[in-house]
Amino acid sequence: LQLDINGVRHLWCIQYGRTTTSDLFNNRQLLSLKWLSYRISEAIDEMSKQGVDDKTKKTVSALLCCLLNRLIVYNSRHSWWQSNGQFIANMFVRQGISMVWNYCEVYPMSSGAGSLISARKWIKLVVSDMQKIDYTGRVICGDAGNLISVKSDSVDLGIIDPPYYDMIVYSYLSDIFYTWNKPILDDIF
Repeated sequence: LQLDINGVRHLWCIQYGRTTTSDLFNNRQLLSLKWLSYRISEAIDEMSKQGVDDKTKKTVSALLCCLLNRLIVYNSRHSWWQSNGQFIANMFVRQGISMVWNYCEVYPMSSGAGSLISARKWIKLVVSDMQKIDYTGRVICGDAGNLISVKSDSVDLGIIDPPYYDMIVYSYLSDIFYTWNKPILDDIF
């Protein structure tokens, strides 16, 4: 997928010749991500052959793609070494993909940060925490500075989207995941 030149403020790597999503990865990284994508597609096909119900198939497929997405952000030419914590940091710095001159790589089958094992642990933690939620969410569209309609101590989580206008255009950044996820999830969702 061609990176959108209109997103140059968020995809600073475009200025240095990274013009497609494939350019964000070296050959080893592309090979491992393509291998994982293929294996996820195989697992989805196997679920279909075994007659797994649609809800389960959608859930498992989405979780497998979350695994892939974790590897995408930690296994690119734009991942870098976080020296003060001694771990690999993902490609998204300050809501953009900046140019990294000395990127680092992680072996996807290791147990360290950015690996498949690490991704599985994080996703398992999220799913475990989400299973504890015994109620549905409520969406309120309004002024975050004026929460009169919300009772005190009645909110567990508040998500706001500050009025940055076009300071952060997430669609340019999400194209990276779209490239990998669409072929896998297109028939399911």
